[in-house]
Amino acid sequence: MKRWFLIPMLVSFLTWGLGLMWFANSIQENIPPSEQSTDAIIVLTGGAERVSTGLTLLSRGLAQRLFISGVHAHVKIKELLSQVPLNEQKKINPSTIDLGFAAANTTQNAQETAEWVHKNHIQTLRLVTANYHMRRSLLEFSQYLPAVQIIPHPISPRNFHEKMWWQWPGTFDLIIREYHKFLGALAQYCLRKLSFKGTEIFR
Repeated sequence: MKRWFLIPMLVSFLTWGLGLMWFANSIQENIPPSEQSTDAIIVLTGGAERVSTGLTLLSRGLAQRLFISGVHAHVKIKELLSQVPLNEQKKINPSTIDLGFAAANTTQNAQETAEWVHKNHIQTLRLVTANYHMRRSLLEFSQYLPAVQIIPHPISPRNFHEKMWWQWPGTFDLIIREYHKFLGALAQYCLRKLSFKGTEIFR
């Protein structure tokens, strides 16, 4: 009996481990930044360098609008602009920047962004977030914006070590947590798909 109990556990652990390796390796993929212009740039707050990257891209003219999702209630656009050099600030019209204050997690980022996208008739967007957060973000955003073209723009935070990540306790812990969050988001995505198909069958 013990053997029959151990086999499923070993298979589950092996599957989890292989999934983790795939997830960690996907973070290391070198995606060259696309120079394609989009209708908007979307920045998800929650990590260093995301906002400054979005502002720099806006100053370069890669989009006409910038939406920053998950901003703290008292943050002002002027404060955010101070994160980039003065020469870049001069190229940015503050009226082209909108802030979203409602989102507190990635799912809410996608919901909040979807409302803004539909309101502003956006058809293409560039999504800026950390490389370890990108796969889950794309999964969430694809559910709320299925008809919108999304160009990923992952950034690698300074203190995040994607190479030899298991040797860095902080990075190791972050990847494990993000992997579990991705699995949770994937499970919810699959359940929604099954629920939708079930509804279609019984119509």
